[in-house]
Amino acid sequence: MSTELEGKSLSATLWRERDEPAWMTALRKRAFEDFSRRSWPTPEDEEWRRTDITALDLDKYRIPGDGLAPSRAEGSAGTPEEASGVIRFSGGACAFSSLDPELAAKGVRLISLAEAIGERNATIESAFAEAIARSANRFESWHYSQWSHGAFLYVPRFVEIARPFFVDFVESGSEAYSAPHMIVALEAGARATLIERLTSGDEGELLCNDGSDVRLGEGAALQYVRFQGINFKSRYFNNSQASVGRDATFRHFEVAFGSRLHKSRYECAIDGPGSDTHLDGVYFAHKRQHFDIGTIQKHNAPNANSRALYKGAVRDAARTVYQGLIEVGRNASKTDAFLTNKNLIMNDGARSDSIPMLRINTNDVKCSHGSTTGKLDELERFYLMSRGFPRVEADKLLIMGFFEDVIAEAHEAIREQLRQSILERLD
Repeated sequence: MSTELEGKSLSATLWRERDEPAWMTALRKRAFEDFSRRSWPTPEDEEWRRTDITALDLDKYRIPGDGLAPSRAEGSAGTPEEASGVIRFSGGACAFSSLDPELAAKGVRLISLAEAIGERNATIESAFAEAIARSANRFESWHYSQWSHGAFLYVPRFVEIARPFFVDFVESGSEAYSAPHMIVALEAGARATLIERLTSGDEGELLCNDGSDVRLGEGAALQYVRFQGINFKSRYFNNSQASVGRDATFRHFEVAFGSRLHKSRYECAIDGPGSDTHLDGVYFAHKRQHFDIGTIQKHNAPNANSRALYKGAVRDAARTVYQGLIEVGRNASKTDAFLTNKNLIMNDGARSDSIPMLRINTNDVKCSHGSTTGKLDELERFYLMSRGFPRVEADKLLIMGFFEDVIAEAHEAIREQLRQSILERLD
């Protein structure tokens, strides 16, 4: 059935049978039922009030193929020295996969989701089931009913890994639909770093409906970088979540530079006491790009900490929106949470909206938020120019300085790429 429907519009393929285990088909059907009950978001929905998609023609995007075959490139046994493992997808198909043999011997897994669901992995099954049950909008239900390809990273108990894992999604196609998914599971005491990069060629318009699930066991630690750099003709949507267990440490870093429209929602459930969560991000919009980024620090357990720091710049006729929420449950006393968003507007005609929020349902907490939006400081510019810097170079120094403290929070493997991306945007 899927072969007959390849290339047809999404209106004809909102449900399609796939060659996969029955339990996954049942989960897809459950997500599709939820999709069918919902309507597309409109500006009447609070989270979508500043991002209007009513004029977006979703019917024109086509599904190029399944991307579910766990294919691998020949000669993929070697792993680069700077990485513990690498998996790369090209056009929805797994093109390259490698893992350090010593880690594989310890039970570490870095495999395609197609391979993982073939083994009926209980972690994956529960992650999908719980995400479908708490789906926040129609795009998320759509993602779980039609995810197209993805990867699974698993680290067993007390395995500590110094070198990062790399997952690359290289998307392609013309008016094509893509729905990559990433699942990360770290057992108690495990430690790892994951760098995920989603990119595309300069040509071809994509609709990317992305998602990820992270599960951290007791005392686990994960540093997770997500880089979005698809072409400016494309649209990008992301609905992701994480669950942080007792005494676990989670550092999530989001980077948004690509796509004509970027709408993301990251919900972090802080489920264990003693845990420490950091949600950081960098975004830079230009031309007519529209970025709408949301984070939720959801405290469900007492005695836990969370911090969010997002910094963005906007120029030309672009617009950015940041919506951040700290939500503290009834049983989450002694929560310590902070949220900061800072925006730099580089010219008249650019626009930036910052909406930090608190929702506190208990006492004995320490929660606050801060937000600033403004232009470059004229006195700082004058000082640099008085020391011999041309205006353009002075502005570059000030802008790089604006971003530097949050860039320092990113993993060292991505810092120079971040700096270079910002400089390219300035040029």
